[in-house]
Amino acid sequence: MTQGLPFPAANDIDETWNFIKYGVDKILIQDINQGIEPSLYMNVYTAIHNFCVQPNSSHTNAGTVSRGAALIGADIYNHLAEYLTAHLTETLNNSTIYNDENLVDYYIRKWDRYVIGSRYLNNIFSYLNRHWVKREREEGHRHIHDINTLCLIRWKEDLFNPIHSRLIGAVLDLINKQRDGETVPTQHIRAVVQSCVALGLDENNTKKTNLTVYRSFFEAQFIESTAAYYSKESSEFLQTMGVVEYLKKASDRLREESGRITMYLRPESEEILRSTCVQVLVSSHSEEIQEQFFPLLKGDRESDLKLMFYLLESVPGGLIPLQKNLFSYVKEQGLAAVDALVAGSKEAPASSIDTQAYIDTLQRIHSKYTNLVQAAFNSHSDMQKSLDDACRYYINNNSVTNKPAKGRAIKTPDLLARYCDTLLRKSSKNADGASNDAYLDGAMTIFQYVDEKDAFEKAYSRTLARRLVHGTSLSQDAETNMITKLKGICGSDYTNKLQRMFQDMSVSTEMHDQFKEYLDNADVKPVGDFTPYVLAESFWPLPPFNSQFNLPPELTVIKDKFTSYYNGKHTGRKLQWLWNFSKGELKANISKSSKVGFTLMVSMVQMAILLPFNDALEYTIEQLKDITLLDDDFLKGSLTILLKARILFMSGGNGSSSGSGKPSSADGDAMDVDEAGSASKKKTSGATIDEALVAAPGTKYRLNTDFKSKKMRINLNLPLKNDQKKEAEDTQKSLVDDRRMFLDACIVRIMKARQELSHVHLIQETIDQSSKRFVPSVTDIKKCIESLIEREYLQRVDEKTYRYLA
Repeated sequence: MTQGLPFPAANDIDETWNFIKYGVDKILIQDINQGIEPSLYMNVYTAIHNFCVQPNSSHTNAGTVSRGAALIGADIYNHLAEYLTAHLTETLNNSTIYNDENLVDYYIRKWDRYVIGSRYLNNIFSYLNRHWVKREREEGHRHIHDINTLCLIRWKEDLFNPIHSRLIGAVLDLINKQRDGETVPTQHIRAVVQSCVALGLDENNTKKTNLTVYRSFFEAQFIESTAAYYSKESSEFLQTMGVVEYLKKASDRLREESGRITMYLRPESEEILRSTCVQVLVSSHSEEIQEQFFPLLKGDRESDLKLMFYLLESVPGGLIPLQKNLFSYVKEQGLAAVDALVAGSKEAPASSIDTQAYIDTLQRIHSKYTNLVQAAFNSHSDMQKSLDDACRYYINNNSVTNKPAKGRAIKTPDLLARYCDTLLRKSSKNADGASNDAYLDGAMTIFQYVDEKDAFEKAYSRTLARRLVHGTSLSQDAETNMITKLKGICGSDYTNKLQRMFQDMSVSTEMHDQFKEYLDNADVKPVGDFTPYVLAESFWPLPPFNSQFNLPPELTVIKDKFTSYYNGKHTGRKLQWLWNFSKGELKANISKSSKVGFTLMVSMVQMAILLPFNDALEYTIEQLKDITLLDDDFLKGSLTILLKARILFMSGGNGSSSGSGKPSSADGDAMDVDEAGSASKKKTSGATIDEALVAAPGTKYRLNTDFKSKKMRINLNLPLKNDQKKEAEDTQKSLVDDRRMFLDACIVRIMKARQELSHVHLIQETIDQSSKRFVPSVTDIKKCIESLIEREYLQRVDEKTYRYLA
């Protein structure tokens, strides 16, 4: 029994529905918090069950007709559908008195109550769902649904569709109020959104979530409202507050909208919401935003640049103007920094530029804007490329590298090699190995941007050779570390010759120990400590000694002994002595006022000039030539250094004299070597040497027996100007020849792989493959192609195509 109602007859639809309706009223209308009596629940369930399982026949006015179980289930199903429509129509009518937020509140209260009631109904009608509904859907009647789905369909058709315009409008008003800073019930917005999602039913699979209703009735209007709101706000804000403040505002708005996804929207709306906001807030004002990039960049406004990048990154093509401006600005800053350095130089910039200051300037600009790209632009690949292009430009083309010095421009590779040489040579400045390694890392950063890496290799190998031969390297570890850095950037082929130089030094050390044993066994005592280095000519960039030379008799014995020893161990090899790289020390007791004496560090040529003064205090130029057999250039250069150091005095020669007499305070350390390895003047007193008179016929040279110096060890082994000039010319010529051979090999390698290739593609591929070492000109490539055609490596098919000849 249900509240006094008699239990219905199983075959009477009217009695059965009235009995069921009483329970449905209780479920959908009464306060659900009061609960549903278990007896009511079981009685309604039983009435539905009894009706569905009654005998399959009854009488009508037309006679006896067979009634299938499907028709019996349909009666209850249809009565329930009609009931739901009537209930929801009444709910709809009651909603007319509500507007705005009150309407949303009313809708949510009714929706929550209805959803709970639908679940109860679905359970009470579970027998109908399991049998009649299931069979109907299996027979293709897709308009039949389980009771829970039926409830949702009726809600959508009878309540939501008529009310959705007012409802969604009220929800959008709440969202706009929230955007204006007001406090709104976000749980109500979320509940309306969830109801839209729940009403999206898939006809084929009722358990599958379908966002059709959400997208059509809510998302579309929400996006349109969002675009309208921000279109108005952004225009007004930009006009009144300016771009910089707008960047902050737009960034905040984007974060707020992203938060709404978590707060009450579906995750599927995130992409379209963000793209809409970006379009309205950023894309539509991108030109105004981009125009402020240069001022912000000049003002080092890192945080504002970061905001600008964050906004424009989402806009297709939004970063392109920023990339161009970054390239132009960094390039200008780099060139201006070098110009300022040159302006501070007292002499011609290309010849006297401070190497360390130059490299430090390049590093400072690179470091500053690398940090900016990392911090403000999140190391974005396109922004990083613009920075790299700008650095590559100002590092390779600036007022130092473009201005010729006596007919030849000093390029960044040469200066960078000099800089590395100062870091890797022994000096008081290089005591800290850790900081030295950091400086080398900075140098390698600049090296990565150098176009002519082969020129750096030439210059670096030249300075390395001198450090190894003269024993002036900071340490073996430092040199090895540098080779490792170069190898990591350019590969093992690039450092092969450099590594072979270290191997030669190691072999020479072993040979020196063996030769000492050989001398001990032969009972020969060398004059001083004789240390020979046997170096492979093809790996060492050391110019030959292009002059006759008569080795001092004191050293001839040990030289002949070593030659004999070496020839006895190796056949088919020829020793070529590089006297221009040989050096030694002389103990000089030449001053009457000094009892201790001085130690002179001299070249082998200087030693050959000075040793004869053991026998006499004065020689003519002709006598020195006969003794040493040296060419005028070598003799003149060495004598000039000795004269400037006040070791010798010069007199006579075409009736002139220079440096004669007793200087008031002669310093033997008047000459020294700067960090670049070239001779430099120090402040000194006494007569100036007229180099035009040095080695002139009839000139006499007298030993300074009143020599004075504050130093006990005096370095006279300085580079000769003529040697430096010729070496620079030879290096440049060698570089040109190497590049020509490299291009020949590169072109042949490309053509061998392709067999036939057009002129344009061959030029481009050659440039691409050569760029890791140097950037060849198109003219040089064309010359190599013509040369290869003449030598029958290539054949011209037509004016635009070449073929490889095997």
